[in-house]
Amino acid sequence: MAFFGMGIRSGLYIFIMRQFFRNMPKELEEAALIDGCGNFKTFTHVMLPNVKPAIVTVLVFSVVWYWNDFYQSSMFLMDKQTLSVSLTMLNGLLDITANSAGNITSQDLMLLRDGVLECGCILVMLPLLVMYIILQKQFTESIERTGIVG
Repeated sequence: MAFFGMGIRSGLYIFIMRQFFRNMPKELEEAALIDGCGNFKTFTHVMLPNVKPAIVTVLVFSVVWYWNDFYQSSMFLMDKQTLSVSLTMLNGLLDITANSAGNITSQDLMLLRDGVLECGCILVMLPLLVMYIILQKQFTESIERTGIVG
């Protein structure tokens, strides 16, 4: 679904790409047409290389939203589990373990439970942070050029 832009978020992706193409100078397209490029060659050789930051922004938004999506991943992937579903199941498993522990105090179990869940949250967020650090330049450039404020 993410690859084909289906879903409620595709409107934002279309808006980002539209704004980016609207802000591109018309002279680039005219110069390519004068040089003998057709419409398709103008799009692939002139426009697409200049729109890489917008594509990166749409990619980052899409990956983050689908990475954090709980509902669709738990509905479509019944046999396999994503990290967010596994983290929720880990929370329930730790609650069951805390209730059935024998000689360990409940305060120690709560500290252990919180530490394990915090570590799990960091591990779930780590790939997104690495992706953002790598793509930060293109992401900020695209947000700046499209005029999205918030």
